[in-house]
Amino acid sequence: MYLVSDDYGDFKKIMNFKELYGMLADEIVQDIKQNYNEYDILKECVDQLGSLVKNNLVNEKYIINNLESYGWHVINILDIQKGINDLREYVARKSTDLKVFDDILKYIDEELK
Repeated sequence: MYLVSDDYGDFKKIMNFKELYGMLADEIVQDIKQNYNEYDILKECVDQLGSLVKNNLVNEKYIINNLESYGWHVINILDIQKGINDLREYVARKSTDLKVFDDILKYIDEELK
């Protein structure tokens, strides 16, 4: 699962890999429609679509990097969970009040996987 947001913070959504894949395809198609007179942009878009169809370059890193080139921010929920766990361990050295961390981690485990 992934947390996806736009440059402006107006859009936030949890998506799975298949939804990210479809989002990238939509962005490429929109780019083609907006830049149909620009040969270099069209060539790049066609190459991207070819890669998506052939599945030869399509992995998490490829999808995320290309979505980021269109202004999207994509964070793997597992990375967020790891970061919260690391922060929890740091705070635990100085405080016993870890409820907020535990609640967030519980929510990720139960609702976002």
